[in-house]
Amino acid sequence: MKKGKLLLVLVALVLFYVWTKWEHKHDRPWAYSSDPEQPVLLGKWEGEFRDPNGITKHMTVEIDEPEEESGSGHYEDVKFDEAHTFKGHATITSKLGTERDRIKGGLASTDGHDIERIDFIPLDESKQIRESFNVSDTAPGGIWDGDEIKLTLMFTYRSKTGSAYSDFSDPKYKSKIPITLRRIK
Repeated sequence: MKKGKLLLVLVALVLFYVWTKWEHKHDRPWAYSSDPEQPVLLGKWEGEFRDPNGITKHMTVEIDEPEEESGSGHYEDVKFDEAHTFKGHATITSKLGTERDRIKGGLASTDGHDIERIDFIPLDESKQIRESFNVSDTAPGGIWDGDEIKLTLMFTYRSKTGSAYSDFSDPKYKSKIPITLRRIK
């Protein structure tokens, strides 16, 4: 009788494990596809833009495979279901140097084609480029379509000391710059 109960518990645990794995992938069609022809949001992307000072910058973004769920994700003042969040890394290079960030994003739709927001968080604040407009996040309304992601970048100006600075009378401090990222194959 004890062996039967133990076997039943073991089967239940295996079924629970299989179910959670299936649910994790099923709830994230933007990250997993059974159709090899259907693109997913994961992977490497790149594009170029000019910051509010007119400096050309090259951005490379890598969106990582989602981690197993640990509850709902809190994303600043907006609460996103964990199935609608992603993480990764970004590198932005220019004649001024290299910015290295981790990214956290929130999707506005289950299929992942509507990107609500992406935050760019410096990996090392002490190595941020100074006297520069650094990417801080994106405006709502980003779109992922196949091998392109269209975003609107927002910036924080970093002074010589590394602190954020803004001049509300100067429109470039409120600049929102479009970028199209293309998949790196």
